[in-house]
Amino acid sequence: MKTVSCLTKFMRTTVLSAAIIAGTAVSAFAESAKDLLPEPYKSKGEITVAMVLDYPPYSWIDEAGKTTGLEVDVFNAVAEKLGIKANIVNAKWEGLITGVGGGRFDAGAGGTSDLLERQKLVTFADYATSSNAIIIQAANKDKYPDIDALCGGSIGVLKGTDTVKVGEFAVKNCADKGKPALTISYYSSVPDADLALKSGRDAAEVVSTEQAAFILSKGHQDWMILQAGVGDKVPMGPYTSVDKPELAKAFVAALTELKADGTLETIARKYGLEASLMDKPEINATRK
Repeated sequence: MKTVSCLTKFMRTTVLSAAIIAGTAVSAFAESAKDLLPEPYKSKGEITVAMVLDYPPYSWIDEAGKTTGLEVDVFNAVAEKLGIKANIVNAKWEGLITGVGGGRFDAGAGGTSDLLERQKLVTFADYATSSNAIIIQAANKDKYPDIDALCGGSIGVLKGTDTVKVGEFAVKNCADKGKPALTISYYSSVPDADLALKSGRDAAEVVSTEQAAFILSKGHQDWMILQAGVGDKVPMGPYTSVDKPELAKAFVAALTELKADGTLETIARKYGLEASLMDKPEINATRK
């Protein structure tokens, strides 16, 4: 019996030692986000990312002249995980996707929704979701009690974004109900669309639900949300050209590390957007 006991103890010790060695080996050879970063970014030490810097809470320039926002902070954290510096440049909505897809910029970010048509040009590293809302002037709450009341007026959207689809939905709603036509006003920047709403040129404006909630939380009482959560929640995150799949993988690896160590949630909470975080970052989360 004693011989069997010693043999059993030896076998258990051997198995445990093998498991420890195997675990150490896996840990030693596991690739970090920094390991996955392809050339020439490692040698260059920086990456150029284009953002629309007038789109709070994702990316904007504050009153002190500092570039700030969820996507600004997240991409800076991603760059740190990759061992490089983020060179953030201002860009316009219309040229953002094509600029990244065509190689003018290394990457793009700033609350850009992951849409199937965009995946033809760029690959997303999604980590959060966003939806859209229709807002009106608070002073017009009695005039526009619901979306049907907008019929006969105009609604502002941002060119090249999924706000256009919401505008088209509102137009169709009026047509289907036999009401006066609703027209769409297209703008190249958020400030232009905001000004049209403020001046009364448009009855309503389509913005992200997160943007509306953030601005209202900062005491902007001139607006009110007429309808929130219009359409499905859409994944979003930084993106790069479809010709650079390894860079997209490095982004996802960095975002995964930021999710694991709590940095991603800390940044999102700063802007009241922690509820928008996905369970795990992934490549091109929009699949239909």
